[in-house]
Amino acid sequence: MTKEEYLAELETRSLNGMFPAINDNGDCRYRTPGVRKCAIGILIPDDKYNPIMEGSSVSYLTDKYGLQLPEWLTQKQATELQNVHDDTCWEKWNHELFMKQVRQILT
Repeated sequence: MTKEEYLAELETRSLNGMFPAINDNGDCRYRTPGVRKCAIGILIPDDKYNPIMEGSSVSYLTDKYGLQLPEWLTQKQATELQNVHDDTCWEKWNHELFMKQVRQILT
């Protein structure tokens, strides 16, 4: 996935109500049943995803589970994206604010 494809996917998911990815307790998740995936969950291939990953940091996913981040994305940026998604989860979803913060991280 290119950076442009990733940004388009984030934009589409955010606009179409597919964010945030939270469970019934309000906890942010990489994936939830159905179509919801968080900003990092989008990058986890279906054949690599395991529910036991939930609650782990991005660095743990790369170290323990061998998640390969795209070449255009550093681990620091991935962690920042995870934090932006998770922080936005706690309030009413704000598409404009989310995408503004995403673009700041990725530029």
